[in-house]
Amino acid sequence: MKYSAMLKKSTCPYCGAAEFSEDSNGDLICEYCGGMVFEAAGRDDSDESQEALEDMKTQISDYARQKKRWLKITGFNLMILFFVMLAAGLTVELDYVGIGSLLAVAGAAFSFAAPVIQTFKKPNVPVVTGKSSKILSCLGMYALFFLVFWAGIFTAAIITVMAS
Repeated sequence: MKYSAMLKKSTCPYCGAAEFSEDSNGDLICEYCGGMVFEAAGRDDSDESQEALEDMKTQISDYARQKKRWLKITGFNLMILFFVMLAAGLTVELDYVGIGSLLAVAGAAFSFAAPVIQTFKKPNVPVVTGKSSKILSCLGMYALFFLVFWAGIFTAAIITVMAS
């Protein structure tokens, strides 16, 4: 348990939890998601292993900070897309078709470009048990942006129906 005590101030790179347990092999496992945080391989108390553990702790805390920033930026981009599509829908409904069409085209372009940019700016997990696919992450981001794109339009339609 001496290694889990050293990682008390770190978080799991998979779920963000801060509680770890040591399994029968000596591996550190996240209490919440079961992700392997540190794999035991002939651990000792040498300066070299302590230095590697400190380096891992630094990588995990850097990753948590980068991911938090990435999530804020992604949320901001989704919010921008929603309001652009809301404005596009409202302006079309108010017979300002030219402005509404321009906003819709801008929103569509943004919804195609932003998921790719956000996917490749996503921080990489420092301690990984398996490889993650950037393509699958990008497809997930496209699905999310697609939903927000149409949510903005449907919200505009609901507002105009309720107002009339």
